[in-house]
Amino acid sequence: MKVAVVGGGVIGVTTAYEVLNAGHDVTLIEADADVGLATSFANGGLLTPSMSDPWNSPGVWRDLLRYLGRSDAPMLLRAKALPSIFGWGIQFLHYSQDVFFNEALRTNTELSLLSIEAIQDIAKVERLAFDKNEKGVLKIYRNETALQSGLKKMDRVADLGVATCMLTKDELVQKEPSLTPIAGDLAGALYFPNDMSGDAAAFTKGLAAKFVEQGGTLKCGQTVQSLVVSKQRIEGIITAEETLAVDSVVLSAGAWTRNLLAPLWSGLPVRPVKGYSITFDSKDIASDCIPQIPIVDDDLHAAITPLGSRLRVAGTAEFTGFDDRLTKARLLNLQQLLSAVFPEASKTLLGRERGNWCGFRPASADGKPYVGETPIEGLFLNTGHGPFGWTMAAGSARLLMQLMTGKQTDKISEKISPLRAWRP
Repeated sequence: MKVAVVGGGVIGVTTAYEVLNAGHDVTLIEADADVGLATSFANGGLLTPSMSDPWNSPGVWRDLLRYLGRSDAPMLLRAKALPSIFGWGIQFLHYSQDVFFNEALRTNTELSLLSIEAIQDIAKVERLAFDKNEKGVLKIYRNETALQSGLKKMDRVADLGVATCMLTKDELVQKEPSLTPIAGDLAGALYFPNDMSGDAAAFTKGLAAKFVEQGGTLKCGQTVQSLVVSKQRIEGIITAEETLAVDSVVLSAGAWTRNLLAPLWSGLPVRPVKGYSITFDSKDIASDCIPQIPIVDDDLHAAITPLGSRLRVAGTAEFTGFDDRLTKARLLNLQQLLSAVFPEASKTLLGRERGNWCGFRPASADGKPYVGETPIEGLFLNTGHGPFGWTMAAGSARLLMQLMTGKQTDKISEKISPLRAWRP
């Protein structure tokens, strides 16, 4: 087949790589000047099957109301975004019921576990360097009730193979000595030994280079204007530069996928949710003052991730459409998180230049991604992963490749199929 993959983030690049390696002629098209410059550029870096619970957890409506208008809120709804997310928002709240949440949690966890295996395969075969850290991930809790609630939530996915260890304060600081200064403020932690972390942008760029080396075609700086469809079958794509005849198209343009799909289906329930990160150069900071294991703060809903000689602080979920302004108050939240978790190291780090970033996670209304075929023959989707794009990228790409090439697919495929929501 001649296949076009639209979108050069981590999802699109891994998809293009997998389909190419299945023996097909693949062209990867990216609107930016290079791959990995949008949502994949500076995310939290976490590869965490243990944290696959969607944002619309039971009771999320209380949080949205409680945080309304608060610039320090971990989940913030901007009034100006309401018109664009109203219908989607009703679905988002509908799927926050416990029965739907549990189903999404388990489906996401299965896909994430599959994806970790796939990314390990790719990294080994292609010898990619992306600051991979296989020391696990720690989630810290500031009160006993929250800790027990977190442990109870993990019981829902324990049978799927998610390893979880509860650590006391003493065990926690033994595992991660850099937390010693705040140990007295913590109730304990959950440690996930099989979780990982790494630089998604470095992985994306490295894999794109391998894709080209192995015969794939990469076209950056080209914006797809429309899809060519005849008699319910895809025939090509049109960019500002050319019309490309293809047998299949994969739309993996993150939160922008909905715009590309709109002439065929305006109802894709995916909306952008803005997240922020700050990245510091930490190479001269003593190793016992900054984490060697990624830290997720359950109370502040953000992560601090070591990436080689850098330290990244990332988090927040902001419903604000495609507003790409770096809001000072939201960045200040992340600075305050760093100070709260690593008070000594932050005194040095916050005095330095840093990389401030924001990006748009493509969030689905029901908390699960859209990966698979559509009613348009030859048209496939790979989007809607929300905050789990990096975690789920390799698994989603592999499942989609199997579906496109007629191989036996995993049982997860039906649960994440776009057909579950397609309404022409």
